[in-house]
Amino acid sequence: MWNPILDVFDECGVRFALEVHPTEIAFDPITTKRALDAVGNRPAFGVNLDPSHLQWQMVDPVRFALEFPDRIYHVT
Repeated sequence: MWNPILDVFDECGVRFALEVHPTEIAFDPITTKRALDAVGNRPAFGVNLDPSHLQWQMVDPVRFALEFPDRIYHVT
């Protein structure tokens, strides 16, 4: 379902940053990798890094940032 949306984003030069959050499709490193794999690791799909959300889930935000440095498109 994401690929048609990402096609339009590519045409417009837009990159999408998914909020890594408990209510989203990616909420930790494992599900973030799954989400990236599901869209074929397309450059138009990245993440918004909000360390406070990760800390609530007991995910180290520094380790997360080191694991996905090229996919962090926004930091809150």
